[in-house]
Amino acid sequence: MALRLFRRKKDKKQQELDETQYAPLREQSAENNTVEMAARHKAQKDKEIEQSIRRSNPGRRHVVELCEEIIDMSRNLETKREEYQKVTSELNDVMMFESLSEDDMVPILDSVRQIQKLEKARSELLEIEKKLTDTQFAQMQEEEANIPGSVKRLKSNEAYLDAIKRDMNFLEGEKVEWGILRQECEQEQKFLQRLSFFLLAVFSLAILILLIVRLYMDYDIALMLLIVAFIATLIGAYILFKYQDCTKEIKRCDVNRNQAIALENHVKLKYVNIKNAVDYTCEKYHVNNAYELTYMYEQFQTMVRDQERFKQTNDDLTYYTERLIVQLDKKRIDNTQFWVHYTDVFSDKKELASYKANLLTKRQLLRNEIEENMESIEEMKKEVINSTRYMGEISDQVKQILARIDELNNN
Repeated sequence: MALRLFRRKKDKKQQELDETQYAPLREQSAENNTVEMAARHKAQKDKEIEQSIRRSNPGRRHVVELCEEIIDMSRNLETKREEYQKVTSELNDVMMFESLSEDDMVPILDSVRQIQKLEKARSELLEIEKKLTDTQFAQMQEEEANIPGSVKRLKSNEAYLDAIKRDMNFLEGEKVEWGILRQECEQEQKFLQRLSFFLLAVFSLAILILLIVRLYMDYDIALMLLIVAFIATLIGAYILFKYQDCTKEIKRCDVNRNQAIALENHVKLKYVNIKNAVDYTCEKYHVNNAYELTYMYEQFQTMVRDQERFKQTNDDLTYYTERLIVQLDKKRIDNTQFWVHYTDVFSDKKELASYKANLLTKRQLLRNEIEENMESIEEMKKEVINSTRYMGEISDQVKQILARIDELNNN
């Protein structure tokens, strides 16, 4: 069972490899359907031959494994060749830069300096810390036309709210003051009442004593009675006057206290209306007061200006990048799209020399690797040919596969 799974895996892998091998042949014969069908038939036949090799004996399976390894190394070789060509192209560009005169480099370096300055400015703009979240910014952007008026109204309402609070505190103090004065007047009236009862008792006792003295001692008490009556009348008149004055003061306290309560209720109604307007604005913009809303609006304006600067910087960067590409094209530089992102290299002679040395080293390493791969492929091909020398038809098919691999490696 394990052997079957291994064979199926090998068959699938070999099919993918065959498709890769024969792809260039099919592209070359795309205009001829008959040739294409023949190529497919040939590929299918090769596949059947390789499957038959797998099913024969361990020696033939070893040949198939070598072919697969050759194909893998051929693919790796193709990748390294592409990288080698890329490095060679960059090296040619470097040599072209070195051959340019100072006059030829002046407009190029001018574009480079502009690009470097703009990239630095863009990086600084990107590093600016955002004071508003994306949600806050979107809301500010949507309400941009209404925010100045909202800020002005919120400041006015908050100032009016503070004035109303002061009026409410004043009226509350007035209400309490008139209430305290009324209580004092009531307490004074109660005192006058007790005092009047006390004096009535005293004067009554004094008259009684005078009458007793008149009866038992036969004294003339008319004068004394007159004096007591006079004193009692004066004191009674004073108590009555004070009592009536307290009554008037109580009425005045009630009137003033009721006016204070009415004004306070009216002011409270205004306070509630203004407070609702303030709360609505604060809740709408998710702030606590006009100061925070003003701060958010200022940050929004700053972010809008930064966005405009960023857009302008990008536009300028695109312009100078395109200008640099045109200038490099005129100087026959191949990899213009590459060099516009590495302007520091060819704008500095030391950097250019260092980069050239690195390219030379890298190209030599790639060349050595390519040669080593080619040698390994040749050795494995010889081993495959020696292993299939006495396999008849299968040997011929394997040689055809190796020939196709050679065609791929030589292209």
